[in-house]
Amino acid sequence: MVNAPELPIHIAVDGRPLDGSKNGYAAYTEWVVGALQAAGSHVTLVSNRAIKFSAYDRITRCPTEIFGSLRSVAWEQRDLLAYLNRQQPDVYFCGQNIGLPLLYRGRTRLVLGILDAIPQRFAEHYIVTLRDRIRYRWMQGAQARKADQIVTISQASQRDIKRFMGVSQVKTIYIRQLAGQSKVRMAANTPPVYVYIGGVEWRKRLDSVVQAFELSLTNHPGSKLYLIGSGYEAVLDKLASDKARPLIVLAGVLSEEKRNALIRRADAVLFPSLYEGYGLPIAEGLLQGVPVICGEGGSQREIGGVSAVYVDPTDVSAIVGAMEKVRTNAFRKSFKEGLTEQVAFLTNPALDDELVRAVVGRS
Repeated sequence: MVNAPELPIHIAVDGRPLDGSKNGYAAYTEWVVGALQAAGSHVTLVSNRAIKFSAYDRITRCPTEIFGSLRSVAWEQRDLLAYLNRQQPDVYFCGQNIGLPLLYRGRTRLVLGILDAIPQRFAEHYIVTLRDRIRYRWMQGAQARKADQIVTISQASQRDIKRFMGVSQVKTIYIRQLAGQSKVRMAANTPPVYVYIGGVEWRKRLDSVVQAFELSLTNHPGSKLYLIGSGYEAVLDKLASDKARPLIVLAGVLSEEKRNALIRRADAVLFPSLYEGYGLPIAEGLLQGVPVICGEGGSQREIGGVSAVYVDPTDVSAIVGAMEKVRTNAFRKSFKEGLTEQVAFLTNPALDDELVRAVVGRS
């Protein structure tokens, strides 16, 4: 591969995550595209499905190329390969952990964003079929070795990628978050409000959240727990008692504005995850001035700093204690003192520059 030329350059970005969803891959891709555009690069989004620009505030409408199979492997290894051979962009960036064309031999610089190696770390939960073994044991490692540059989003993910994928050169660049707003201050006698954003995946420990919320009702019978996202209906009736269920609100998938407004009303964001490659809900809570009760595995201390409250996600009584702690005046004072520094870390504009340099080959 040749060295990247001077900016502005032509960068093709895998736009498949930008389908209107607000998951981690979409948030990451939105940040990458926005940073590249702000640096003056000519960005083209390539995908096998429509790009929904209206869902993403950080990017400007730009050229798109929609082509090929809806099957991921066919698109990556056949259709994308043909596109790169034909158009020869200076850089191709993929931020989905996997997606580089392994047979490509052209001049385009290949940059792979790997958010985490959680499937490899917790193989007993994620690598259970032959297809899983091909994807995570062979394909992802082969793609990591194919990349001219690998970037990831935390030191924890960097260590995991090196360990599980057999590569040594991995650069950590934290996602630059956008500054939030101040928390909505509720009256002292207002019943607590909690927000959960983790989904139903086993390591997020929704079960611990529901149990802790139910126990907290003994002292705060008017509390509310809002579950942001989708997929909760299938499991909630099994987890929540008749006492707790009416106080748990299925907020659904919200726009960023409504999501942040709901977070600002909360006494805390509950996110007792066992392990994270980044932990976006931690950043979301802190950016809105709201304490976050989270686990310690993976990157959670990197993102939460001194501002989060760390618990064992399997210890329900510890979560209840943390829910009480964040409402005390002593905690609120110390939280406010440490929050400014952590928000400055999460929103540092230099992260954009660092990302652009890594993508174009100048870091």
